[in-house]
Amino acid sequence: MSFNITNSRGQTVAVVGDGTINTSATDLALIGKDYAFYGEPQNENYVYLLENFAKPTAPAHPILGQMWYNSTTNVMSVYNGTGWTALTNQSTLGTMSIQDASGVTITGGTISGVTVSNITALAVADGGTGGNTAADARVNLGVPSNSGTGATGAWAIDITGTATGLSENLPVSRLNSGTNASSGTFWRGDGTWSVGVSGASGPQGASGATGATGPQGATGVGAAGATGIGATGATGPEGATGATGATGTGATGATGATGVQGSTGPNGATGATGPSSCTVLYDGNINTGTTYSVSVVAGRPVQIFLQYSGIQGGVAYIDVTFSWGIGSLTNTKTYYGTTVNYVVTADPSLLTYVTPVSNSTFYFKIDQTNLIYTTGRACVSQF
Repeated sequence: MSFNITNSRGQTVAVVGDGTINTSATDLALIGKDYAFYGEPQNENYVYLLENFAKPTAPAHPILGQMWYNSTTNVMSVYNGTGWTALTNQSTLGTMSIQDASGVTITGGTISGVTVSNITALAVADGGTGGNTAADARVNLGVPSNSGTGATGAWAIDITGTATGLSENLPVSRLNSGTNASSGTFWRGDGTWSVGVSGASGPQGASGATGATGPQGATGVGAAGATGIGATGATGPEGATGATGATGTGATGATGATGVQGSTGPNGATGATGPSSCTVLYDGNINTGTTYSVSVVAGRPVQIFLQYSGIQGGVAYIDVTFSWGIGSLTNTKTYYGTTVNYVVTADPSLLTYVTPVSNSTFYFKIDQTNLIYTTGRACVSQF
């Protein structure tokens, strides 16, 4: 009887037949009743469970809740029905430096044993400060020191190079607090906003030479006036319709005389000669055990006469079977006879009729047992 293997939830995992082993339903070999070589796969199942299927690649046929130890990354994972999830609490597996990066997530709390002295600072080029102290960070980032309520020191600003780095305007409030600053003043070198002084008028320039006379313009050409068109005269009125003439009515003609009767027509042609009353299709000897056939036409009865005469072949009984039919040997009749001094006392024969419904083939045959002669007699006719 087959084993029906179910999981903890009562669901069928596999049906294992007698004398067979199933290695495709799960990653363990499921052994059926009377399986001859069960020892090796059964012991391997124990080893796989002990080591949690430890290997570099995931098991091929996992089931819900199955554990797998990745021997390359040293990470334990569990199968959730659709994929493998690494176990997050693996503090006893080693240091964080050897953990799978995608399997380590820090969401809060503190990390004990971590001090400034044993942490390598993140470089400025990588987005860090490059220092383990606030002073080192300010130096590396070029930020002045900050104590109390204000900053001390000077910002180190590099304005060398192209002007692309100086695209913003300096607010006027930064220059003497913007006092007297307006659209008509400028910032002077002595630190004040002042109105600009107009410069002296320059000397008048010399008169320019008279220009040459321009060429005469082209003679203008007026457009021709439009051609006048007179209006078409109105159509005259339509003439009146003439009066309808009177309708003439002739008298009815007299009835014609009755015609003379025609002469009698000639006799029709003589019809074709009809079929003869009987057509012999076969008349002669036939060999026993051989099927014979003739063509027959629809609607005309077919008469078959079969007869067999012979000498007994050494026993006190004989039998003769006649077979016939339209399209195939569908009819049979067997005669069981006796013999006197090895001669058949009554020759078996058959006389019957069939009528084909369509043009077809008529078959007939004689079979015999315990007779010496191998020929019979047949006559087939159609009326």
